[in-house]
Amino acid sequence: HAIRDTEIDNLTEQDIEILQKVQLAYTLTDGYYNPTIYPLVKLWGFSPFTFTANFTPPTKEQINQTLPFIHFDKVVIDYQNKSLKKTDDFTKLDLGGIIKGYASDIVATVLKNAGHTSGYVNIGGSSLTLLSVQSLGIRHPLKAGKTILSVNTNGMHNLSVSTSGDYERFHIDTNGNKYSHLINPFDGY
Repeated sequence: HAIRDTEIDNLTEQDIEILQKVQLAYTLTDGYYNPTIYPLVKLWGFSPFTFTANFTPPTKEQINQTLPFIHFDKVVIDYQNKSLKKTDDFTKLDLGGIIKGYASDIVATVLKNAGHTSGYVNIGGSSLTLLSVQSLGIRHPLKAGKTILSVNTNGMHNLSVSTSGDYERFHIDTNGNKYSHLINPFDGY
């Protein structure tokens, strides 16, 4: 789910809907959700193409060389002409933080249209859409079988929840230090 092309013409309506959600998330989080994070994800070895058991964290110099490309203003989206253009080749979009939730919403709609009225859809282990359930438990990240939060939904419909933490995707270096896949787009760590 990383966009590597420098220019894309003929965006679909679905592409546009996803990009609008991406822009909204970027704005609402003051840039902490940053879809241009992919070069840092790759540098830290969390890309599916770079994940390795022999992890060495990037140097400060490598991070500082990558940070100039982590800016959403390097992506120009023209909704009217249905196009996307990046201002440089090194900036890459990672839509993973939105796509799993978006996909779970689509699957939930298919299930609702097929007559299902209760349950949940979980894609990627961190995004889920609830049809109609009475409560939701969020598992404890370190204690199997335990929950850290239980929410009474009162049978509400069309709820979505997403969690992320350092307990599912991480590296441990040779010194035993743990590095999470959650990366700050402002400092690169």
